[in-house]
Amino acid sequence: MSDRKKIILCLLLAAAVLPYWIGIGDSTLWDANEAFYAETPRVMIETGDYVSPSFNNKPRFNKPPLTYWIVAVSYHIFGVSEWSERLPIVLAALGLIAAAFVIGRTVWNTHAGLWAALVITTLPRFLMHSRRTSIDVFLSFFMGLTLMFFILAEAQAERRKLWLCLMYACVGLGFMTKGPVAIVLPGAAFFIYLIIERRIGDIRRMTIPTGIAIFSAIVLPWYLLVYQMHGRQYIVSFIFDENISRYTDEGWGPQRSFFYLGTMIGDLFPWSLLLIAALVCVAFQRRIGARIFSKREPLSSYDQPPATAGGTDRAFSIARLLAIWIAVIVVFYSLSHNQQDQYMMPTYLATAALVGAVISFASENASQVVRWTLAANGLLLAAIGGACSYMNFGGSNIDLAGVGAVAVILLIGGLATLLFAIEKRINLAAYSQSLAVICLMWVFVLVVLPDFERYKPVKALSDVIAQNAGPETRVGYYRCTAPTMVFYLRRPVLEYFHENEIVALFSQNKPAYIIMPENEYESLKPKFIAPTRIIATRPLLRIRLNELFSERKEPQVVLVASE
Repeated sequence: MSDRKKIILCLLLAAAVLPYWIGIGDSTLWDANEAFYAETPRVMIETGDYVSPSFNNKPRFNKPPLTYWIVAVSYHIFGVSEWSERLPIVLAALGLIAAAFVIGRTVWNTHAGLWAALVITTLPRFLMHSRRTSIDVFLSFFMGLTLMFFILAEAQAERRKLWLCLMYACVGLGFMTKGPVAIVLPGAAFFIYLIIERRIGDIRRMTIPTGIAIFSAIVLPWYLLVYQMHGRQYIVSFIFDENISRYTDEGWGPQRSFFYLGTMIGDLFPWSLLLIAALVCVAFQRRIGARIFSKREPLSSYDQPPATAGGTDRAFSIARLLAIWIAVIVVFYSLSHNQQDQYMMPTYLATAALVGAVISFASENASQVVRWTLAANGLLLAAIGGACSYMNFGGSNIDLAGVGAVAVILLIGGLATLLFAIEKRINLAAYSQSLAVICLMWVFVLVVLPDFERYKPVKALSDVIAQNAGPETRVGYYRCTAPTMVFYLRRPVLEYFHENEIVALFSQNKPAYIIMPENEYESLKPKFIAPTRIIATRPLLRIRLNELFSERKEPQVVLVASE
């Protein structure tokens, strides 16, 4: 790789990483899940109880506590704030980016490593999740390190035991983040990989007894303390209700055919088409795969030359492992009765490594597949830019700053990518696509997110409550998502879901402050016996495709108080 290419990629990567940091503490908490990971660690510090997580004065054992502990450490060092709460998630995201570089560099070359890091950094959805505390980012981080250390164990035989020990430590940390999926998914992927490579006997070289000891040392202490303090109730509930039941029983969430295939196309934008090309190359090994995914330059003195495993180049074998990793995760969650789009996040690392290797190869070789894939990407970016422009000037219901800038960036970036691809300048086409997404990320962080704050009502309404409500006043929310009230008010908050509950509340002559949708208040107001009034109103933003250009009143949430 020339120094010029290295400098360009490093500059692009630096520009892409900065939006992960800028203003992480400026926006208020996101309902609903971020509230749990902000408030529970604060309560742990306040009570000194790090064994029994709680939220809103209720036990919260539905997830292991590692995320709470990590945030609590940040609180101890920097104080309680949105910034300190989000700092660990940003560091985890940067760790995953570093893992992408390590895999690409170890298996292929420095060029592939830099591209892999740039690919995962320029996934807009990854940026969005990494600027708010999300358990799935931490799970993806620990699962990503599990994959990275397994690959290092495959590539560097003299350090195999060290890498495997670190891998088992990451499995334990992943288990303490979200539970059994941290074992099941990597274990299934590695097992299938060894079978396909005709190396099933290598399981004996995996130092499994040592791995069990490392895993147990990380996981068992907390579970033993929970059992000692609370019995087996929460442990059994976590295993069966939060894992097995969520996977097998209906009612937890939607189950949709081919949901994750569509989700991955959106999640991996704008690199999803190149992932498809990479997977095709892996599938057709003899024709193109072995050539694209072969190791192309020595990396250091301790690197081994391309070895063979079952007659296959070792670098290509790792490419096949990455494809297996993606397939296992997609198939596993596609069979679940609880399907959430963030479950695909552990595929990001493998995707980035594969796409990085493909772009690295294509930049040095005339690859028609990559060339026309980039051309299609450019056309798609330009089309999305045109759609954003139409939304900005065509009377869309979305009143949000930055839409016009996004339209211009995607139009220019898309057309540049398309033209460079047509001119067979693959490097420039890939740079143009990356730069367009990086500019999009900057606009999102500097313009869109600050403007979006006016559509996040809970913090502002909580400030009104804090100024007016007394210690005995009942506060809560009805048929809207507002658990962040607990964090901002530092007091228990009531949750109401049924009409009879809220009617009973406002039929008593006791002070109460409730956040609810405006239309719900208007329909229920005649049923309240006690007098009520609206003391604050805030807008909401709901983006629904079938309502983008329809004439409708902007939805509002109101703070209702009993008089």
